[in-house]
Amino acid sequence: MKIRFVQVILDNGTVEVLATNVLSNDKLKTSDFKELYALRWGIETYFDLIKNRLSLENFTGQTALAVKQDFFATIFLTNYESMMTYDMNEELKETTKDNKYIQKINKAVSFNLIKHKVFDLLYLDNPLDEMLEQMEKLFLTNTIVIRPDRKSKPRLDKDIHKSTIATNSINHLKRKKKNVGN
Repeated sequence: MKIRFVQVILDNGTVEVLATNVLSNDKLKTSDFKELYALRWGIETYFDLIKNRLSLENFTGQTALAVKQDFFATIFLTNYESMMTYDMNEELKETTKDNKYIQKINKAVSFNLIKHKVFDLLYLDNPLDEMLEQMEKLFLTNTIVIRPDRKSKPRLDKDIHKSTIATNSINHLKRKKKNVGN
């Protein structure tokens, strides 16, 4: 397999080396990769969400079927959360547009609530409208502000701050890892 390596210098001076199977400089010039590299951020944050916040790699079984079920359940939860919060986020965007900062639903709150209510929503005989209304109220009382052009702090050196990063994980603090056999 042939691979093309491209060096990209980020705005903060960091040098990133990217690998691609697009070998022709005519199709994608080296200068195009900086913009492409920035566009992948949404995908990276989604992977971070399903891997760390939703503990995707914490499987409930050892069989291929168990892994598939866990994977699809996690993807279902992310889609369900998006469907539940999309209209509320659009409404918040509209109602807070005159504020200093626009607000949106706090994903940590919405995912945590949905993870704990999903079986009630799908299987119990409770009135669905009431449950959804209660969840919506909780979502709207736990919003966060969006700060555009926010200057980010320099990233922590992961080797030095490993224990801090691990202990700050929401799921790590609230739940222990599931043990699956020996």
